[in-house]
Amino acid sequence: MLSSGTNKLADHTQLIFEGKIIEPEFAGAATGRVGMVAFRFPIADPLPVAATIEIKARVNGHESNTALLPLE
Repeated sequence: MLSSGTNKLADHTQLIFEGKIIEPEFAGAATGRVGMVAFRFPIADPLPVAATIEIKARVNGHESNTALLPLE
């Protein structure tokens, strides 16, 4: 289990998928992992199916590097 719902980030977090902003259901410390943050979010509309998309995290207005996320 990567995230238990406890130890949430204090800062406002958004996930950006191909320019679409999604608010995560959970953003916080990954259980059993030192220095890792876990995000929990629904994979549904407006995300595509059977595609690889770009994802970034935005925390307090600062964006992360882009990563690729394969969706089935």
